[in-house]
Amino acid sequence: MKRFILSVLFVFLMAFAFAAADDLSGTVSSESGVPGDTVTFDVTYTNTGSTSAMTVSSTSTTLRDGTNTLSAPSIATVTVPAGSSATVSFSVSIPATAAGDYTGTITATDTSNTTNTESIDYTLTVNSKDSFTTSV
Repeated sequence: MKRFILSVLFVFLMAFAFAAADDLSGTVSSESGVPGDTVTFDVTYTNTGSTSAMTVSSTSTTLRDGTNTLSAPSIATVTVPAGSSATVSFSVSIPATAAGDYTGTITATDTSNTTNTESIDYTLTVNSKDSFTTSV
């Protein structure tokens, strides 16, 4: 009887461990713009679990080009159904003095299982505005 109880307990614990497995993944678009633009990124989260939806909370690092920085964007929380995907958009405003490639990292967290996280790197390319002069 003791062996039976231990076996049932073991099966229960293993089932719980698999239910709490990491099943969050994500991708983000890379975008470009010129100084003064507001650029919109799309992040797509996928819930590969088969039993329940997850609420995903996201934060971003400050975007850096090595020495210069752009403010970290605010990213809305999104619910991702089991076995499905959901997309959330966020925007970055490009200051007038920015130029080059800025990189950041999004950290996404399943709010009901904070060990279920995903880190996603993304890039914003800031192109220079074309300037020219004319003569009459």
